[in-house]
Amino acid sequence: MTYTLWHMVKCYTYWMGKNEHENKSPPSNSYINRLIKYGHVKINGVIHKDANEVFTEHECEDMSIRVGKRTLK
Repeated sequence: MTYTLWHMVKCYTYWMGKNEHENKSPPSNSYINRLIKYGHVKINGVIHKDANEVFTEHECEDMSIRVGKRTLK
């Protein structure tokens, strides 16, 4: 199975929520697009700006995803 960068950010930010006391709700699509466009998404320390970049399930297992100041996985 393959995942796009956009889909991974959408899924992980949905489950994490903003903080532990706040309701967990999905972020808006435009918010995710802005995060990716302006270089706020890092995977294993490298900035990724292509929302359509594809990752395989095997690549995702050992991946460190950082969005802004939060490490999601």
